[in-house]
Amino acid sequence: MVVPGAGTAYGPPKTKRGERTLPLPDHLTGLVRSWRSRLADEFGLMAIKPDAAVAVDEAGRPVHPEAYSDEWARLVKQAGVRPLSLHAARQSSVTAMRDLGIGDHIVAAWHGHDEVVMRKSYSKAHANMLKAAGESHEAATRSG
Repeated sequence: MVVPGAGTAYGPPKTKRGERTLPLPDHLTGLVRSWRSRLADEFGLMAIKPDAAVAVDEAGRPVHPEAYSDEWARLVKQAGVRPLSLHAARQSSVTAMRDLGIGDHIVAAWHGHDEVVMRKSYSKAHANMLKAAGESHEAATRSG
């Protein structure tokens, strides 16, 4: 799947990393295809180009980036869950991939980031991580 940076119709991405091709797992590819088919049926679109943005309006044009945040906020409120920004959800994706042991260079590339900037922006020390670090340090100093 091609991920256009900052909505190609609205200008180029901020960096060269902003536009990239992501190999989605089969189940996610199926969901995207299903979504595009529903859009085509609902809005009478003849077809959505294979390399089009994932989110398009009823005319098949890329959705402006701010629309993602607005719709996210509406859905979060509708669901009655604790307010969480779309950026926080993106940060959770970075954290989850890093917690799974996926290399920082891969996580950064997936999210369209520079690896150093990603580490600086998305590195959070959680209580369980600090506890594990302390326990590791204690074990190392006892055995030495």
